[in-house]
Amino acid sequence: MFQNVRPLIGRNFAEILRTIWPEPFASEAIERFQHTLATGEPYHAASTVELRADINAVEAYDWKIERMTLPDGRLGAVCHFYDLTERQAHQEKVETLMREVNHRAKNMLALVGAVAKHTAAAGADDFLQRFDARIRALAASQDLLVQTEWEGADLVDLIKSQLLHFEDLVGERIILRGDSLDVAPKASQALGMAIHELATNAAKYGALSNADGVVEISWCVVDKDIAARFSMSWLERGGPIVVAPTRRGFGQRVAGTLVQLELAGKVTLDFPEHGIEWTLDCPLASVTGAGSGYRSTSAPEDGHGAVLIVEDDAMLADDLAESLQSAGYEIMGPAASVAQAFSLLQQRLPRIAVLDINLGTETSEPIARRLQERQVPFVAISGYSKRQQPAVFQASPLISKPIDLQALLKELKRAKTERAD
Repeated sequence: MFQNVRPLIGRNFAEILRTIWPEPFASEAIERFQHTLATGEPYHAASTVELRADINAVEAYDWKIERMTLPDGRLGAVCHFYDLTERQAHQEKVETLMREVNHRAKNMLALVGAVAKHTAAAGADDFLQRFDARIRALAASQDLLVQTEWEGADLVDLIKSQLLHFEDLVGERIILRGDSLDVAPKASQALGMAIHELATNAAKYGALSNADGVVEISWCVVDKDIAARFSMSWLERGGPIVVAPTRRGFGQRVAGTLVQLELAGKVTLDFPEHGIEWTLDCPLASVTGAGSGYRSTSAPEDGHGAVLIVEDDAMLADDLAESLQSAGYEIMGPAASVAQAFSLLQQRLPRIAVLDINLGTETSEPIARRLQERQVPFVAISGYSKRQQPAVFQASPLISKPIDLQALLKELKRAKTERAD
């Protein structure tokens, strides 16, 4: 504790404590020593967390002061210090990890719910088989992210994880062309689901449904500068003659709209007779995680009667928007970031907002403050508990993920009524 105090022996004790500790703690500690020395009453603090003045670091201690008699008969004081800093840091890390696990688990449950709903919408035939395959696709992406401690996944590994049923064909009838590229967690989820849907379709109707078809998956980075873009394609040939579908199913939605939303790019899906052609063009930053997420749509003309949606997961945002539209609401957004939400708010105000609190590397706290300033009510949605929310959300309704749509609609209606009153 005194290693940075030189000289030490012979120095005034109060002066030394003020060198080590900032005020008011230094004076409080000096008074504790003086009180024990004067009265003989011991002092014990089970856990004290303070910022050291000499090393600018937070430390935690269990400490006890007792009076003693020195060999020459004078009274003195002895202080027993137990450094709890590492234990405190470990405990805080465990608590943070538990909160994050809870948050991510609820996000995943919400995502599973959305997948189940849209899979069921396609009909009851083979529902369990289709649903199970999509959940396995999500799990494969999750496994890769866990292996890298949620830092992202290599694109080649991501693609192969979605092609496990066809691993014997990789390198022969499934050709991969492209350099290694680290893909951010959200982009991993979007691209993984898209590859799964394309592979499923190819196995049922396309190039992987016979013994001769070939799938070529290629990607590259174009214009390696501040505006670098990512290009990727899935091209089939040699399969049965392709007939364009008469309706747009969930698989097309995942590989098309949701990828476009998540990566702020453009997806083209064509059905020439020789085989499906899927292409993606988007900012490289959206894939590597340096971007701000998907592009939000503009606010509707009747913005004052609309609901602003802020949600950084494209599938959940799209599902929420669809559900609220079905309930008769107009939608502003969805927005995936604080910047996108502010851009929409500059156009016009919503009547009410639905805010996902955690937006990846940021929170929607600045949006909530802006809405409070404009007297716009909002409902928070989150995988975190109420007591873990920033102060600005404490007075607002909280809908936990997975979202109970009826509970959300009830809160939206109540908030609109209270504002009207």
